[in-house]
Amino acid sequence: MANRNVPMLLPLAVLFLLGSGGVATAANVIDRCWRGQRNWAADRQRLAVCSVGFAGKMRQNRGAGVVAYTVTDPSDDPVRPRPGTLRYGATVLPAKVWITFARDMRIRLAQPLYVKNFTTIDGRGADVHVAGGAGIVLYHARDVIVHGLHVHDCRAQPPGRVVVPGGAVQPSGSGDGDAIRLVASSKVWIDHNTLSRCEDGLLDVTVGSTDVTVSNNWFHDHDKVMLLGHDDGFTTDRRMRVTVAFNRFGPNVNQRMPRIRHGYAHVVNNLYDGWRDYAIGGSMGPSVKSQGNLFAASGGAGDNKKVTRRMPAVARGGGGGGKDQWHLHSVGDAFENGAFFRQVGNRVRPNYNQHQAFSAASAGDVRALTGGVLPAGINMSSFLKFSLSLISIALSSCSRWQQELGPAYLSTKAVAVGTSGLFIEGASATSDRRLRCRRVGGSDPRLRCWCLTPLPPLPPPRTPAFAAAASHAVARLGASRAPAPPRTAASGDGASDPRLRCRCEPRGCSSWINSRLFNKPHLDGVNEFMKFVLERFDENAEILCPCRWCLNGIHRQKGHVEDHLYIYGMASTYTRWIYHGEQSDAGINENEDHLDEHTSFSEDVGINEDEEENPPDRIPDMVDELYIAEGQDGGKSMFAAILDEMKQ
Repeated sequence: MANRNVPMLLPLAVLFLLGSGGVATAANVIDRCWRGQRNWAADRQRLAVCSVGFAGKMRQNRGAGVVAYTVTDPSDDPVRPRPGTLRYGATVLPAKVWITFARDMRIRLAQPLYVKNFTTIDGRGADVHVAGGAGIVLYHARDVIVHGLHVHDCRAQPPGRVVVPGGAVQPSGSGDGDAIRLVASSKVWIDHNTLSRCEDGLLDVTVGSTDVTVSNNWFHDHDKVMLLGHDDGFTTDRRMRVTVAFNRFGPNVNQRMPRIRHGYAHVVNNLYDGWRDYAIGGSMGPSVKSQGNLFAASGGAGDNKKVTRRMPAVARGGGGGGKDQWHLHSVGDAFENGAFFRQVGNRVRPNYNQHQAFSAASAGDVRALTGGVLPAGINMSSFLKFSLSLISIALSSCSRWQQELGPAYLSTKAVAVGTSGLFIEGASATSDRRLRCRRVGGSDPRLRCWCLTPLPPLPPPRTPAFAAAASHAVARLGASRAPAPPRTAASGDGASDPRLRCRCEPRGCSSWINSRLFNKPHLDGVNEFMKFVLERFDENAEILCPCRWCLNGIHRQKGHVEDHLYIYGMASTYTRWIYHGEQSDAGINENEDHLDEHTSFSEDVGINEDEEENPPDRIPDMVDELYIAEGQDGGKSMFAAILDEMKQ
């Protein structure tokens, strides 16, 4: 292939749907209920009859008397919320309410959001983040649905004043930093949310809450994930009943998935993508039926392979907790990487009624059934646009990925909701590169891609063009770590340190390395960066990749950086599947003030993020929204070998 600037792609060779609804049979029972409807957006309230498990059908949340309310304003006033804000609809509006969102938005809650009875928060069709502030609280609430939100980076809030259901303004104590917290609440459905990185827990169900279903959520990058039960002495939680179904736990989670005190939990068809301490545990003699889950233990040194943990009781509070009162039973679970489940007690059944009952799937189907927030796009034009980008990714590196790491799982944020059964096939105009991709299915928004023919190795690019990008992307790193020259300057004679370090002038990198778009300016920038490097260094010189979070121990030689930037340029999205070090501090010198395509600009250029409608991307947000799950362990050595072979 003579020119790698912009791969010439033929139109999609094959596009076909399996069934008119477009939802594959691999979708779980909840998603089949509403996603198979072509006009689901016109009949949003159908969702309320799709719930299963202990929450039962949420029939009180639909029908006559339900007010349709649209959030148009992402601001938040905890005392006097304005119409159009989330707090006004969820707390103040005196009616049954179904809340939707007019557009993508990021909401920072100044105080916890107290959700009233008979409220549905429906984030479908928009990319809604509740982040950087307080979380969501259900206090003595019932008949509540929370669906389709990203809730992350919640922070404990100082005491203040906040409006509560009914319109009264009351003092608020210090928040604890939970993402979602249920207190003495019942008949609650938490579905298709993505939760991560909060100061306390991601989901707490406490103080006598019961009849709760937690389904289709993605919990990641957190220590204590889910707590069911207030404390060891609070025996009222013996009546707690919670269904935990079709959720994904991990990566980078430690414990409490869930942790149960006193009550009963049916944990069914969940994917456990590693843990450090334990997955399912508790105290005070809880009852747990673990059914059809996939437990894939972590491979890290010191990580526990045992799924379960029995904690000693801190307070007996009237009894319980003895070995004879524990019931931890596994039925049809699957175990990977040495994971194992230590059973104790008797088999316990959920005893669902006809409105709660559902059939558990096989553990082998779990990967296709679990997920978090669904993609926002729902039209075919956005899908086609994405498909072209996807094909360019796989065609550029398909052969090596297939050989070394197996089928590539690629992020598909732009994929239409109704295309689970869609196949895509594409080919390059200048080689025999071909691939086929298929939606994983269910609530999983990824595509799985296979190479159809072997591909030749990729020649190194040598096309000119970096003048504009170099003027704002490069600065010399002196031996004494002295302050870098002005950001518009570029130097690198190699006299004191033969490495080149790159940084961006204020907002400058957005022209190419920050764009995350597969386009000619981006690839021109990559080519020009490499041209700039080649003109200034000999064969033995080292450079530091402009990506602050990459493993710089790998990306120092010209060929490595070149291949790495080309992969990034082709991929149109930041992929964790390409081992790139987001979760590792290896090779990162935090003292090197060195911005990249995913570094916040706020500290360097004084941007007040509270005043920005769309603040710059950060790595956690990118991983949250564009996470790519599969890929084998191997670390730096495997990735270095892949790059070496690609270059050759």
